[in-house]
Amino acid sequence: MYREATIEALLRATRLVRDFLRGEHSIEYFAKEYGNFYYYEALDGHEAVGEQKHILEELRAVIAFHEKVQCEVVDLVYLGEDEYSQQHCDAGRISRTDAGTKLKQLAKRYDLDVMLTFLSRK
Repeated sequence: MYREATIEALLRATRLVRDFLRGEHSIEYFAKEYGNFYYYEALDGHEAVGEQKHILEELRAVIAFHEKVQCEVVDLVYLGEDEYSQQHCDAGRISRTDAGTKLKQLAKRYDLDVMLTFLSRK
């Protein structure tokens, strides 16, 4: 059950990234839907035991991608008022545009299509 649920969650989140990159969603919608996915699913493995650890290891490449999406995009993107954008970017946040660029780079680096195929066959 854990295996199937984890694969399904990863597939859903990976498709959400793909759909954003296809222009099907705004960055606001993407960030809201993605939420705290990586943390919520406990993909860092700290809570995993036994077979769960093995499953997370098997899926490590996809999990690494989602850790980057969470930590380098979703956690940092500033979605507030444009008039305060520069202040937040100066404090370490990233703009909507930079978030999209970063997602594109991550998708290319981790080969989004290969990940989707891999997950679909599991």
